[in-house]
Amino acid sequence: MVSLSFLEDGWASSYSLRFYTDAEKSSGYGPIFGKQWAYGEWPELWKAQNISFLEFFPIVVGPGLWCHELKKRE
Repeated sequence: MVSLSFLEDGWASSYSLRFYTDAEKSSGYGPIFGKQWAYGEWPELWKAQNISFLEFFPIVVGPGLWCHELKKRE
């Protein structure tokens, strides 16, 4: 049996999800979801990475941290 899942008709915005991220080359990164937040510092080797990569990292990490809560949203 094959299980199919479909995407929602519309996209959710950061505002509607209350999910925001930021990154700074010299210090670290942080995702925020509602009243929950996380922060991490870059390993020294990562500080030389392109800022686009560094900005993308918390976008990936955040849903991993709060996936069970993101699934419950309406």
